[in-house]
Amino acid sequence: WYSFLVQHNPTPNRGRGGFDARNGRGNAFESPLRDYSRARIYRLTAEGGEPSESYDLSNGEPAVLLDALQSDNKLWRTHAQRLIVESKDAETFAAPLKRIIAESKPDAVGVAGGAIHALWALEGLGAVDADAVHAGLANASPGARRAALAVAPREAEFALLAAEALKDSDLRVRKDALLALAEMPSSEGIGRLLFSKAEDPALGDDRWLLDAFKLAAARHAAGYLRAALAAAPAADAPAGQEAVEERKNLIENGGFEAVAENGLPKGWRVRTYNGRAEHRAVTPGRGGEGHALMIESRDGSDSSMHFDLPVARDASYELSAWVKTEGLRTRGGGRGAQLNIHALPGQPRTEAIKGDTDWTRISVRFETGGADSISINCLYGGWGHAIGKAYWDDVELVQLSGAAAAVAGDIESVAAMNLADTATPAQFGMVLNDIATRPSEFGARLKSLIETPEVVVAEGEVDLAKLAETHQIVKIHAIEGLKFNTGSLAAKSGKPIAIEVANPDLLQHNFVLGKSGSLERLGAAADALITNPKAIEMGYVPAGSDVLSATKLLDPGDTEVLQLPALAPGQYPYICTFPGHWRLMQGVLTVE
Repeated sequence: WYSFLVQHNPTPNRGRGGFDARNGRGNAFESPLRDYSRARIYRLTAEGGEPSESYDLSNGEPAVLLDALQSDNKLWRTHAQRLIVESKDAETFAAPLKRIIAESKPDAVGVAGGAIHALWALEGLGAVDADAVHAGLANASPGARRAALAVAPREAEFALLAAEALKDSDLRVRKDALLALAEMPSSEGIGRLLFSKAEDPALGDDRWLLDAFKLAAARHAAGYLRAALAAAPAADAPAGQEAVEERKNLIENGGFEAVAENGLPKGWRVRTYNGRAEHRAVTPGRGGEGHALMIESRDGSDSSMHFDLPVARDASYELSAWVKTEGLRTRGGGRGAQLNIHALPGQPRTEAIKGDTDWTRISVRFETGGADSISINCLYGGWGHAIGKAYWDDVELVQLSGAAAAVAGDIESVAAMNLADTATPAQFGMVLNDIATRPSEFGARLKSLIETPEVVVAEGEVDLAKLAETHQIVKIHAIEGLKFNTGSLAAKSGKPIAIEVANPDLLQHNFVLGKSGSLERLGAAADALITNPKAIEMGYVPAGSDVLSATKLLDPGDTEVLQLPALAPGQYPYICTFPGHWRLMQGVLTVE
């Protein structure tokens, strides 16, 4: 551009520029130094390159547009794509566009331009189908595979195609596959598949891939969390047991079993910030065996025992311990008994325990950044004084790997916090059911993160007031903790019975009434349903003559009224036959 002036404003004035200019058209200051009549157009070409073929697109001939869509020049591809979309002629263009997707080869820099623009042309025509997405994902160009994921309709039938791309060698394709899955309907199968990918080392190395993984796990939270819960050690599993990876404790004498002559645990040293405290190894430790570390102060102290060790830079770790307190109180800002880590920004720390508390596991996850060594504190008081006794045992530091290495957001926590928004009521209930029927520390932590919506029981379709003219009305409902609100119902013989069953719980339940003496047989039949592929269709109601009556599988908020003929005097058991419930959810209808 020949203009001597390349600026629009600010407008010069006498104090700035030496003269007073005035503004003209477009609010640019006027000047004779601007050239309004001449310009130069530059054309840049590759040295030794061949000019691209030109096309006359003015008539919109399909053959010409399809040919231009495969040009080595993006200008022609873009115009061809626009004109194909503006034609709104999916009938003419859909089939040849899918052929281009399948046949387009990457150029010298890996771009399959024809396939990419054909995919977006199909998207503009509203004609993307499974064949087009499959062809795009099979293309040798990563860009074409990414375009296929971008245009794939956000519908359940395309989820498996997107999931296949999680194996792709190109991390950007994997990221786009995760983003596509994050916008598709919640699926337990996809959630389980994502959990199986959680140990991918790339998640610990690529923050964008990890963020996309969290979004996908949140969308398919029910399946992801159910798989995670199944892999977690049960509450009664041996301490330190892990289902996914072996845990190697990096702290020597973390159980305080080796004791020096001075009564202190070997390898640990006292560090006191303020006040006076007593430190020693005592017996018994957690579980009534071995040793534990005790710190005690009668007048108040801020003190610790610490263990120093080298760590890997830019790595992720989990620090945990079991803590017990006796009459522990705080003052002056003290927090209680806890763990914290020196030499890292913010000094990562666990929750603090005080009062009279039995053995409780505390933990914190952290990243080392540029640090190559840390100091681990069994901290008594903490930013203030503690008074009383505190005990620590089984202090453990483990390095995390795979998805666990990127613990800043904690994938499971993200999924748990999004469960209520992404899961269906049935899926939501299944997760809570798994937590309730297979207790674990992991499950308890997840439950604390799950936001539970209020459940309002809808009015039943049956008019109970009118039904009461001919039936005895009996009411029962589920409550939290895998229980019915009562284990005893009563009715009279000689008159029909109506049982209103409501489910204000967040789990799914049913109500099955059996013949006298059939409790154990009904329970065994309920257990056998777990392996029956049609159990859900059956509402988890076992077949057989022992069942007198049963509700459907009641979602949270559902209610149903069972109408029974007059029953003979006797004891009639009732249970919930949803997997894992019947041993707790049971009772007896007594007919007199």
